[in-house]
Amino acid sequence: MQISLRSTWRMLLFGCCALLANAEFLSLSSRAARAHAWAAGVQQWQLERAVALEPRNAEYWYRLGRWHLLIDQDSMSALNAYNAAVRQNPHVADYYLEIARLGLFDDDRTQLTGALENALRVDPTTPSINWAAANLYLAANQRDRALLLFRTASASSWEYRSPAIKLG
Repeated sequence: MQISLRSTWRMLLFGCCALLANAEFLSLSSRAARAHAWAAGVQQWQLERAVALEPRNAEYWYRLGRWHLLIDQDSMSALNAYNAAVRQNPHVADYYLEIARLGLFDDDRTQLTGALENALRVDPTTPSINWAAANLYLAANQRDRALLLFRTASASSWEYRSPAIKLG
């Protein structure tokens, strides 16, 4: 289908539509680029600005949670950020593992086991996830579950066989 642009009115309308489309594209792409640049920063205000620019990006929420946990040592703010990351992308097991670690630190067994079950539901076959979950179960004195996961991880990857043998 061809659009005739011979009249001044149609040419002006087409130009305005093209200009608006380009402006919207530039706005969205520059916003994402600015958020990416802020998220690469190492200060809290940079991570908060990245989250404000792109609140649907789970990775930015995860980084903010790591900041709160490791630098601020504020487990409640870290938990809120990790939960926001999970709400944005519930298919990343690492987010659940961080929530489980917070449950272990705060001695909240229901949070720990719930987060570990979610992590293993999301990614049951990756050896590093199994290994991390096994370590958390072991730290929570749930040896049977931990040994099963150590066995699964060591059966799936050569990397985990030697440390698993040393456990036995």
